[in-house]
Amino acid sequence: MFKNTIFLIFTLISTCLIGQSTFSIKDIDRQTNLTYSFTNNGTYRNMSVVINNRSSITKKAKVECGTIFKNSNSTEQNLVVLFYDELSVNVGYQKSAVLVTACMDAAKRAPSSSSRWTIGYDKGIGRLIEYYHSFRPAVALLTGPEHHSTKEKQINFLQMAVWTYYKCDKSHIVDFSAKYMFDGDKEAAEQYVEVTYPLIEVFIENYKEIDN
Repeated sequence: MFKNTIFLIFTLISTCLIGQSTFSIKDIDRQTNLTYSFTNNGTYRNMSVVINNRSSITKKAKVECGTIFKNSNSTEQNLVVLFYDELSVNVGYQKSAVLVTACMDAAKRAPSSSSRWTIGYDKGIGRLIEYYHSFRPAVALLTGPEHHSTKEKQINFLQMAVWTYYKCDKSHIVDFSAKYMFDGDKEAAEQYVEVTYPLIEVFIENYKEIDN
């Protein structure tokens, strides 16, 4: 009886594994019998993804931190994913998701709704973002819990971390923040950058010490 039960469990697990394929979304172009689309409604804060599964098995796409959406318009932002996600798509179905993103170059304008996208990955920024999520309580102690108490504040902190990681000019960060985060209030943007920028530098230096 016991052997039969073990065999049944093993068979069920094997069947599930055989009937499912897992891949990184950055490699979606290598997948057969899948169609997909990336669309943006004119914001740097998110990207809409739709995957259609026309294969004979369930497909699971892993969306890793550090996944990059490259904008075909060189005057507009590229976007980087800030939160890990998994999109499981059953046979014959489609899966939609809205991914939380940050912009990568404060000197460029936010994407337009007509932007076209390709996908990539930056391991360096991905590891930095993963470190933040894994050690957020410690990061909060280091930089102040008031900057991490809600998801919105976490997004804002990570946005500043992305700009700092890519060495964006402070003046561009202020201008972009004023336009897209503070409804044109440049003074509020300047105060925000002056407070958070040094904290981000502490966070990144702490990450480098631990990562080495």
